[in-house]
Amino acid sequence: MAEQSRRDVFISHEKSDGDVALELAARLRAAGYTTWCYEEDSAAGGSYLVQIDRAIEAAGSMVVIVSPKSLRSP
Repeated sequence: MAEQSRRDVFISHEKSDGDVALELAARLRAAGYTTWCYEEDSAAGGSYLVQIDRAIEAAGSMVVIVSPKSLRSP
């Protein structure tokens, strides 16, 4: 798997909040930040856990989306 490129912001969210994460990513990019969001940046075929771990390590900061659904998620 290729080395993860550096991003300004890693967006962490529960799967059902993907639409919120995508909207946040678009707004951050419009403001000049680079983002990593699973729906846009994950690669098919690789371990999603490895991809997420590498993206977190390469990010300058993290935004965690907390919602009622995420609080009930295991």
